[in-house]
Amino acid sequence: MESENKLLIPSLFISQLSTRPIGILMGFILTDIAITFNTTVGTAGQIVTAASLAGLLVAPFLAAVSMKHSPRKLLLSGITLITISALGCSIAPNYLSMLFLYSLSGLGTAMVTPMIMTIIGEKIEEEKQSGTIGLIMASTPMLSTIAGLTIAFVVGNGWQIAYRIYVFPIVSASLILAFVALPRTSATDSIQGKIGIREGFMKIVGFKSAIACLIGTTFTMIAWGGIVWYVISFYKETYGISTETVGLIWSANTFVYVVGSLLCGRIIPKFGNKFVTVLGSLFIGLAIVSFTHVPSYYLAIILGLMMPFFSALWSASSNALALKQVPEFRGAMMSLNSGSSQLGRTIGSLIGGLTLNYGGYSLMGITFGLVCFIASIAVHLVAIE
Repeated sequence: MESENKLLIPSLFISQLSTRPIGILMGFILTDIAITFNTTVGTAGQIVTAASLAGLLVAPFLAAVSMKHSPRKLLLSGITLITISALGCSIAPNYLSMLFLYSLSGLGTAMVTPMIMTIIGEKIEEEKQSGTIGLIMASTPMLSTIAGLTIAFVVGNGWQIAYRIYVFPIVSASLILAFVALPRTSATDSIQGKIGIREGFMKIVGFKSAIACLIGTTFTMIAWGGIVWYVISFYKETYGISTETVGLIWSANTFVYVVGSLLCGRIIPKFGNKFVTVLGSLFIGLAIVSFTHVPSYYLAIILGLMMPFFSALWSASSNALALKQVPEFRGAMMSLNSGSSQLGRTIGSLIGGLTLNYGGYSLMGITFGLVCFIASIAVHLVAIE
């Protein structure tokens, strides 16, 4: 049991890590995929859209399934889907098969993250949960930073081989470690195994504080998840920065996110999950508005770095806050929270594009700032610590 406890956090860390390499690689190989399958980059990009849509649609079903099955089993199933997706993409013979196989990673990711949060809620002491979540969430930006430095080598022999030498080893190692190290849990041992799925949903939906957390997650991710799509374009179009320089700025942003995640364990316990969640949403919005309106290139970079820092704090505190809302239905609550996050990203990319077309980056920044303000008000007025 002691060795199991020692391996718990490392196994959760690498489980979360398994959700990211397939997405990082896709961002660099869309053009190559389009050439291979004789299509356009825009059409190839629909592969990513399909995976996001799959993750969004599976969230409510996962919430229902989590009431009857253990988080360990669902987490392992999620990593298995990502592993199959990675291997399948490396041998996909045509566009349609690639579309289907990559979508499996969207399903798997939608299963992995909420189950990680559920296991943290069950196995980690309450006062350590926010710090643990911050550490776990730091795994993916760490990988992004490393990938930015090694991606040329990874894709040098072709994008399909890149899946075999980069994505597949990481996700398969994650699967093995999770299988060996994760403690066995059983949904049927708790109240959620003795109550109907409909009753479980009604308990969550009927709790205003839980709904406020879901609304706060959706609205904050509309802003944060939306602006991420356009940060690189903003710097290049507004200040004429080269791709190489923007790459350095991007690496700086991921590094700041890691720092913020690692500081969660020190900051959040002092102020509480609700306070940091409210403050995080508010400052993400203020940072977006500020960085899209300042005339100075250097000031824009500095203000831009505020976004990943407060996003890291918000991510850990909002997940920890959601974990505490309906303890007997953690799996269902965190599945819905993950779905809310994915919904926010989807809406955010749409709103970002529309506002950019009609009013430029200024209107986009103001809109996202307003959305974050609404998120902070909803959590402040209704959510309970």
